[in-house]
Amino acid sequence: MCYGLFTVSNLKDILFLKGGNALRKGYFENTRYSNDLDFGIPDDISQESLLSEINAVCDFLQEKAKISFIRDDNKVEEKFSASEVPIPGLKVYEARVYFKDFYGNTEHFRIKMDQRQSRVLLAI
Repeated sequence: MCYGLFTVSNLKDILFLKGGNALRKGYFENTRYSNDLDFGIPDDISQESLLSEINAVCDFLQEKAKISFIRDDNKVEEKFSASEVPIPGLKVYEARVYFKDFYGNTEHFRIKMDQRQSRVLLAI
């Protein structure tokens, strides 16, 4: 998914990987494994635009890697309501991307993306 987001997605120039996977891949080889992907983005993006970009990456990966994605089940939801936001101006989306595993079972993984206008957050 990261490969697709950073090569074919229109988000590739503004998106950055963060959280446990970023630390593990970039700095600390022996840190704990994180099974979700955490990204930051400095500007606002709509749920519809984000889902569209994720689905485009799924199409690309399905063609190239023969992964069977279940696009109709993919979803993007805002994680906090306006009254629950822990930091003013923070918007956090959580996407779930569904696919078939090697045994034909439906699985998913999570993608979290946060944005805060005028300031990029480096950690959740």
